[in-house]
Amino acid sequence: MIKHLPFNEFDMCAITNAVSRFKGEGHLADYNIEQRAAGVVSILFENPTTRDGSSAVFEVHKLVRRGWFGVRARWVVQLWSRRAGSATAEKQGCIAGRMLTHALTEAENDVWLGFRSTRNFELASKAN
Repeated sequence: MIKHLPFNEFDMCAITNAVSRFKGEGHLADYNIEQRAAGVVSILFENPTTRDGSSAVFEVHKLVRRGWFGVRARWVVQLWSRRAGSATAEKQGCIAGRMLTHALTEAENDVWLGFRSTRNFELASKAN
């Protein structure tokens, strides 16, 4: 079973910085921290490649990763896309990283490349 770690203030700084950067580039962006204690935060922003009202959602998961010195974090970003005017989102691939900023950067690159990631959540959570 995959275990999550709660987000701390340092993690939330990276999330707010990412949202601020998206807004600074002129995109609509916001985040949802309702499941922060459960280890999941969502970022919603306007799709920068199409600019037609469609959006991309990053569902950021902070997972447990066992290391030599105890428990560490592993980051998995589940990508979702939503067409303009649609209420439902379509699941895309997953991005994994050892650092939150790296995972967010790779997820943003995947959006720019047209959602090319093919990993599912289980595979991404076990990646090195």
